[in-house]
Amino acid sequence: MKYIGLLTSAASGKLGGLVASHNRGGTYFRHHSIPVQPRTPAQTLVRNQLQGFSSAFKNLTQAQIAGWNALALTVTLKSKLGTTYNPTGQQLFVSCNKHLAGINITTLLTNAPTIPSIPGFTSFTVANTSSYGY
Repeated sequence: MKYIGLLTSAASGKLGGLVASHNRGGTYFRHHSIPVQPRTPAQTLVRNQLQGFSSAFKNLTQAQIAGWNALALTVTLKSKLGTTYNPTGQQLFVSCNKHLAGINITTLLTNAPTIPSIPGFTSFTVANTSSYGY
């Protein structure tokens, strides 16, 4: 088990039945367990999709990858523990294409979508449209 300090911000490894690790969302601890692999048709479909989208990302041009990486920096997600993080370009690419596949859109989204520029309000006017006079 590797650790830095007491109740640290960086730890990884296994000690007894406790596993410590970290990812982009931060450090986490869990009980060591042997994963169950039921291999249902739905699980196989999802795994094949994730593998396919991940492989497709590796086949993108450098410009396309740079676009996904730039877009990912503008996206903030929340982990199960409530911490916020920015996904990687590959995570965002896989997520977007997985969601599109979920609604039966099979065309691969290779170029990162652009975020529309919505101007902010600079002023507004309130008008009384009531016939009651108040």
